[in-house]
Amino acid sequence: MDLNLVKDNIDYEQSIGENSQDVVIKEEYVIPDTLPDVSDVLMLNAKPLVVNKEVMNGKVLVEFEVDFNILYMNKEEDNTEAHAVNYTTKISTNVDADGATADMNCDSNVDIEHIQCIIVNERKICIQGVANIVCNVIKKNTFEIVKDVESDGDLQFLKQPMILDKVIGSFEGEMIGKTELKIDMDRPEIGKIIKYFITLGKKEVRLYDGGIHLECVANLQVLYKGKNSKEIICISENVPITKELENDKIKNGMEHNTDFSVHSFEYDIKEDDMGENRILDIEFLVKTITHVMAKEEIEMIEDGYCPTKMIKMDKEEFNINVIQGQNQIETLAKGDIEISDDMPKPSKVIMTTADVNITDKKLMDDKILVEGVLKADVLYSTGDDKEYLACASDEIPFSTTIDIDGAKIDMDCICKLNLEMLESSIEAGNVCVRAIIKGYGIVSYPIKQKFLVEMDVIEGEIPQKKASVTIYVVQKGDNLWKICKRYYTTKEKILNINGIENEKDIKPMDKLIIPGRAVI
Repeated sequence: MDLNLVKDNIDYEQSIGENSQDVVIKEEYVIPDTLPDVSDVLMLNAKPLVVNKEVMNGKVLVEFEVDFNILYMNKEEDNTEAHAVNYTTKISTNVDADGATADMNCDSNVDIEHIQCIIVNERKICIQGVANIVCNVIKKNTFEIVKDVESDGDLQFLKQPMILDKVIGSFEGEMIGKTELKIDMDRPEIGKIIKYFITLGKKEVRLYDGGIHLECVANLQVLYKGKNSKEIICISENVPITKELENDKIKNGMEHNTDFSVHSFEYDIKEDDMGENRILDIEFLVKTITHVMAKEEIEMIEDGYCPTKMIKMDKEEFNINVIQGQNQIETLAKGDIEISDDMPKPSKVIMTTADVNITDKKLMDDKILVEGVLKADVLYSTGDDKEYLACASDEIPFSTTIDIDGAKIDMDCICKLNLEMLESSIEAGNVCVRAIIKGYGIVSYPIKQKFLVEMDVIEGEIPQKKASVTIYVVQKGDNLWKICKRYYTTKEKILNINGIENEKDIKPMDKLIIPGRAVI
């Protein structure tokens, strides 16, 4: 008897654990000769970006950059003016990861937990802070199973349906945003670009047969200093961007989640028809990574035999990852930043920036409890000629839940949050900040499962028949498969000879006619 084994590869990803590490940031910088001395630091923004990650035995090497933007005041006898300076530092560190090996992948993220700028002297500043690196090391497993067997013999199989979470892949994309901002005539010309801030909102990801549709709206804020003026102006615009990623592996209805991040920002100041610097050409890069999974139902071969031949079935036990569920959330974080008596009173909000950090996450029955903090900085004008600018900063805590049916405390979870919308206003002398935060959570757990990996016909005869007919009394715990395998016959023969239409009608103490008993 010839056997043709139909095999299939099972691919899945399994997290071996999430690890985090704090890294101290301490850098000293000299103010460029083209800029005046530093008197007060108004605003410090730090943008971290992972540029490289490498999984090694027992650890992960993470390399990241932090772009610092410092807005400061220069005070002289008859003049007070704001200026901006930018610096970049590169940092590398090793994050311990027990069980990690070089063939594994890693999802890394860097959050700035604390940052401050200290004036060393009028020409030097020191930036101090703490960055938290989180690494989720992912083991990609592949094994081959026997999905079906084609044969010219009378093989009998017991099959059970099983749903597997198969990893289709992680698909990276690049979206280019472009816009041309024109400065109105009632505002000063562009003297110098001080800073920018981009919030990616209205994200939509849609899978279709053969590709991924990506779109979002980038809310762009650009802060500039007026030409021959000390005035600081913020201009903003919503820039819609879309992208199509083609890939034959992708099918409509697959499960997915996508991360968006801004990676570069370039601008060019141009003159208008009047010869004034009132046109700003902007181009920025948004990178995406879409993780695609699919639940595939297979008929798993649990047992088998042949009434006429002896067969050998080899099974192996594998650890597989089961995704209990995933869900997206949207939550509101809001709070007042109190303006103390020693701070200038706000007159008008100029620009608001913020970061979102997860401070804790906890699995509970049917949900993930997520706690986070919104770190907001609000630059505002005061109406005072001398101290005409000030900045209010605070951390606004929030909590939210991500509903996942069937989630349990001993399972594993991954959560990510991002800023969707940000606005602020002046209310009762304080600054009110309001943000919409979106994110997703995935809950999974490992199980051990045996799969058929090989099957062969072996030499030897099946047990000889001793009687032409046997009467068998069905015992508690019996089923038709067990009875057929024991007596080397088939379901069809027993059902036909006993006049039974449905095997579910067989119950304990029933008497079945067996056509020829095997001697065991």
